Amino acid sequence: MSPYLNLTSSLYAATSTDITRPHTLRTYSIRGSGLNPTIVEALCATISLPSHFVPVKVGPQLTQRNFIGGPRGAHNPTRELLKEAETVFGNEKHIAQIISIGCGVPRALSLEMMTQEVGLGRLPKEVAADCQMVAQDLDMRLFNVDAYHRFEVEKGMADLEISNWAVLGEIENLTVDYIQTSIVTRHLDLSLQGLQSKVGTVTLGQLSK
Repeated sequence: MSPYLNLTSSLYAATSTDITRPHTLRTYSIRGSGLNPTIVEALCATISLPSHFVPVKVGPQLTQRNFIGGPRGAHNPTRELLKEAETVFGNEKHIAQIISIGCGVPRALSLEMMTQEVGLGRLPKEVAADCQMVAQDLDMRLFNVDAYHRFEVEKGMADLEISNWAVLGEIENLTVDYIQTSIVTRHLDLSLQGLQSKVGTVTLGQLSK
């Protein structure tokens, strides 16, 4: 994704040939990675859902790949990022902090909800539910890991629709109320201390187990 972005970053998208496998779009090179998309191409690849946008083609003409948005299980990319970090840095690398930021706890999806809603009304609920499944899995796996923090507004966000994207004041109010609770304030303080100290308390190998 250079030269437009110089951070060590990665995004995840699915190709039309395998919609379940997360394909990593990186700002760096590793063995077996031949794509070098711009940041615009990478971002478009993650949101190019067939129901709303045409697939995004990335790569040389004869070896182009069609990307069709985020794959299931990678809308919350924390799990994939941990795998990627172990591949790049090795399982002995120490981690000071893992911060996962959610988009609000969703309501449970029912069959009635999924059949009644279509298009843009259904999309954010599917994405939020997908994110929550990964978050719950990591909460159980990393329950005793001090380096892992998940921040997610617990009340109110589920009532917002995609058409409310311009109503940022309400989102800000819900977020302020959330971070002012005592337990979230404590976790924010611990997270800040971990970032400032830069002391790794757990290895990538330990996290994978």
